[in-house]
Amino acid sequence: MSNRWSVVAIVLAGLLAMPASRAASAPTPEDGMTPYLTPQLVVPIGEGRAINLVCLGQGSPTVILSAGLGSWSFAWGNVQPALAKRTRVCAWDPAGTGFSSPSPEPQDIVHSTQDLERALKSAGVAGPFVMVGHSLGGFQSLRFTDLHRESVVGMVLVDPDIPDRAAILERLAPQLATVFRVLEDQSVKSRLDCAAQLSRGKEPVIVPPHR
Repeated sequence: MSNRWSVVAIVLAGLLAMPASRAASAPTPEDGMTPYLTPQLVVPIGEGRAINLVCLGQGSPTVILSAGLGSWSFAWGNVQPALAKRTRVCAWDPAGTGFSSPSPEPQDIVHSTQDLERALKSAGVAGPFVMVGHSLGGFQSLRFTDLHRESVVGMVLVDPDIPDRAAILERLAPQLATVFRVLEDQSVKSRLDCAAQLSRGKEPVIVPPHR
């Protein structure tokens, strides 16, 4: 087995070995979270902006970890250190999350993937790459691969989202789609309320979700 396929196999084995309870819960400092608690490799990507990379380990190919919607490098705290024992692994903070600066651009896949491209170039992180994406991060992995086919030697998609999911759900399960829309509206409202309180200099009140 070539080295690149062995790395893909290692990534898959590491993800599959994660207990379901730990995969679903947020990592803690006791889980080896030190690299994610402070800025690591913060690189400029132009226009006064910077992206934070957390790179661990040595070797080739380099595994690139992209987190799901609203998350950042810390989401890989249970996975990255284990993979880094075998090769170089870089997780990253999308714009406005973790220790990356915000962006004035729409946070769609085109712009977020562009941020990743610029960050890797600025940091001098070259291929070959194995792209790993969770949920929405799967789109970033797919687009990066499509743009850099000569540099990507493998890909692992973890519970990936799918194109046109909302439209497909509306067609196949309209009642469930309605529930999701209500939950999404509530989530957006809570974030807007939080931003409004912060803009007025008030400490936002965090209301835990109903169980």
